Amino acid sequence: MELLIRSLTSEDAGVYQCFAQNPTSSASAWATLNVTGVSAAAPTGVQCWPAGARAVAVRWPKVNADVMAYTVQITTPGGTSLPGQPVIGIEEIISVAEPLTPYGFQVRAYIKSSSTNKNVASDMSESVMCQGQGVPIKLARQGDDILVSWKQFADQTPGVLQWILQYKAENSSDEHNVTLDKGVTNHTIKVPSEEPLQVRVLGTRMIPWLHQNLTLVPWTSTTIAIHAPDGGEVTAVPEDVEVTDVKAREFTVRWRCEESELSLETYTYMVCTRKVDGNEECIESRSKSIRIDKLSPSTEYEVRVQARIPARMAVGEFSKPIHIRTQAEGTKRFENLSYTMVNTSALRVSWNSLPDKYTIHYSNELTLPINQWPCVDTVGNTVVLTGLDLTKELYVMVTGYEPLGHSQILNIPVLVPEAKELQYWFTPTGVQVTWRGQGPRIVRYSQNLTQSLDLWHTINVTTNSVHISGLEPDLTTYVMVVAPGPSARNQVVNILPRPPDQSSYYLSIGIGCGVVLICLLAAAAVCIWRRRKRSHSPVRSRRRNLSSNDGNEEEGAEMKNIGNRLANGGGSKDAGEPLLNGHVHITENPNQSKTPNGRMRKGRRYEAAFDVARYEDPDTTLETVLDPDTSASTTFNLLDTSRRPEYEVSRSSRDLSANNSFNKLPDDNMNSELTRSTDFQLDNSKILPTLQPNG
Repeated sequence: MELLIRSLTSEDAGVYQCFAQNPTSSASAWATLNVTGVSAAAPTGVQCWPAGARAVAVRWPKVNADVMAYTVQITTPGGTSLPGQPVIGIEEIISVAEPLTPYGFQVRAYIKSSSTNKNVASDMSESVMCQGQGVPIKLARQGDDILVSWKQFADQTPGVLQWILQYKAENSSDEHNVTLDKGVTNHTIKVPSEEPLQVRVLGTRMIPWLHQNLTLVPWTSTTIAIHAPDGGEVTAVPEDVEVTDVKAREFTVRWRCEESELSLETYTYMVCTRKVDGNEECIESRSKSIRIDKLSPSTEYEVRVQARIPARMAVGEFSKPIHIRTQAEGTKRFENLSYTMVNTSALRVSWNSLPDKYTIHYSNELTLPINQWPCVDTVGNTVVLTGLDLTKELYVMVTGYEPLGHSQILNIPVLVPEAKELQYWFTPTGVQVTWRGQGPRIVRYSQNLTQSLDLWHTINVTTNSVHISGLEPDLTTYVMVVAPGPSARNQVVNILPRPPDQSSYYLSIGIGCGVVLICLLAAAAVCIWRRRKRSHSPVRSRRRNLSSNDGNEEEGAEMKNIGNRLANGGGSKDAGEPLLNGHVHITENPNQSKTPNGRMRKGRRYEAAFDVARYEDPDTTLETVLDPDTSASTTFNLLDTSRRPEYEVSRSSRDLSANNSFNKLPDDNMNSELTRSTDFQLDNSKILPTLQPNG
């Protein structure tokens, strides 16, 4: 959307607000317009006067400056401003399009600046309002009566609400007013020939009348009135005869007769039609038009019109004959109405008919009245419609003349789908914008929303995506995608500023997470390795389940060096007693609640050492106290349970020496048992006490 201000002046400065609304929400925005530069004062004292039915005189005082030219801007009743041509003087007679209609007038001066050596436009003067006034009239005298007629002007200017006929004596300022209704088009006044009068007629399209200075409205003297014929002859001859609305069996005839408008008598007209090779038929009419029917299709006719005065049985001459041919009955004038797409905003519409004058109406809104549809006139049977909005359905209807006829409404579907669902993402060099909908598009973008739409950057594309580069990353970008042509629909997307690059931040987080994951995997691998190693290692119980009686002997499973000897069990004075299986009862701290290996201490009963020879059971495990002996003859042989015994099977069990091991692996209590054959006999006297490798 945009607001275009032409001929900008300091009066246009201010705050502007734009509203946007749809069925679900509304929004508004403000913008401030500052006008800077060299300025000039606006002309003052502007006045206007009506100078005719379609003319207005505008005057203004001279500006005290080096004025190069003036311009008069016209504002129509609809609010449209029309700039005027440069004027050197201080007065201009301006012709307006609509008679008896108020217009606004403003004056602007163009002054040569002494500082910049350029022409500076002043502000617009205050607006003054005037309308054309003074209706063209015709005068006819019959005796002392003057007939004043303005029928022709009234027929050409519909919408007049009231008339005023003014007259005065020559060289007098006393005016007489006669107010007449809108349907009156002539009036008779008594005017002696020796006392001529000045006459004028005023009209208005608004009540009350617009107050204005009528000094320049012209008067008409009764001395120029024509004399009406006294009788017998009729000099009036119809002019400008024309035939319209030609159909297969009827047409309309119209004409003009000025003399009848100035006559006090009543005129009638005889309209005669004749086939070229047939008889003539005439119809009388009291108006200046008539509809002729009951004609033959595809037939050529000759048409003439004659003026008459029924009261005097007088007739005038016929007008010049004209020839017309009726349409063929049942002719399909708009057969095969079709269209061809020229580009995204233009269509060629064609139909099967003889080349003639046609009007093509088209619109995107079917509910609008047909007289509000845009239209194009053409001579032929094809036309190119431009400036179309093909993003919506289009409706086309062809109107033909002579005879008047209309085609069926042609429904043209959407040919250029509108862009929908705009999306975008950032790229290393800019922004990629995509949308849904094929066809050529105009992409406009800007990072300044207050900038005029004409100044936005424009890219023409034929695909449904575009890459925009060269943007400021810290500013919001506004992108608009429209179809070529005057399409009112467009899609706009606001692209927020580019977010900061956090790739290094996320990279460091990823590296840290990777390191932690590797450490966890390594720890898991070590745990699995240890578990597998433990499962493949032999499980050896250090002790058997003890009864309550045996608990006292197995309580201290650790051996400790007390003084110069190995000891187990007992108090501190006997320093404990070693066991044959290598275990030692530690009794150094008998009062402590826990043993050195961390187990809770139980009640203990000390038993004196005994000789192994007292027992005959070879599997008996004995407690033995090893006294330190410094003599060389005392030798302690320990059983090496880390390897198989060095017992040879070929040797007899009787020849076992003291240094031989037994052919038996240690049991779960690390006690070595003897391997006995059937002839094996144990001599306890030959068994020397041994200790296990664990001490």
